[in-house]
Amino acid sequence: MKTSLPATAFAAMLTSTLPQAHAMGDYDPAVLKVTGDQLEYRFHDDEKTQVFEGDITYGNSFDKFRLKADVERHRGETEELNLQALWLHAISPYWDLQLGLSRDIHPDPVRNRLVIGFDGLAPYFFETDASLLIDKNGRTSLSVTAEQELMLSQKIVLSPEFSLKAHSSTSDTYGEGKGLANIGVGLRLKYEIVREFAPYVGAVWSRGFGDSADIIDEDGGDIQSTQWAAGVSFWF
Repeated sequence: MKTSLPATAFAAMLTSTLPQAHAMGDYDPAVLKVTGDQLEYRFHDDEKTQVFEGDITYGNSFDKFRLKADVERHRGETEELNLQALWLHAISPYWDLQLGLSRDIHPDPVRNRLVIGFDGLAPYFFETDASLLIDKNGRTSLSVTAEQELMLSQKIVLSPEFSLKAHSSTSDTYGEGKGLANIGVGLRLKYEIVREFAPYVGAVWSRGFGDSADIIDEDGGDIQSTQWAAGVSFWF
């Protein structure tokens, strides 16, 4: 919670500059957009995992409402299911402040958390989502993802991705250890049949660290893994 006051002050300062940044007219209609960033299968040895990451966004340039879903299924069972309801407010031409609620439905038990973060375009055109999640006991988790799209041709896109998770304390219930918990790196090669629809292939590498790695090891899991991926991304 220590970051909330600076974040609020920073947001207020930048919000005051928005009329100049968007001085193109008063007409700013609300738009509905559905995005499936990842709808894919991941393969490792003889194991297969289904992954979906996507969202529905409605709003204008200044304020948006977003519903996000992150689902992971393995051996026919849902292992991870996270839903987020967020309000996004523009604080600069390239960044939104996001506030809302997160609900982990899987793994059990259900967990609700407050979300405070930023979503926008970092230098070198990395689409970045950085969020602080806070539960009712004051335990915090940091989640950061960054993705870039490199146009190799009119149809072929190379998309590197980076993710990081860290926690303020250990939770054996959710398999999360104090400190840096996980780093993930992905690389996907997409072919845009049309701009809104692109099948792809790629690879995803992840590794657990610190107390989180110890928990994974105790549960008989892989601290480090590399998975091949095949799927589609879409938006409309």
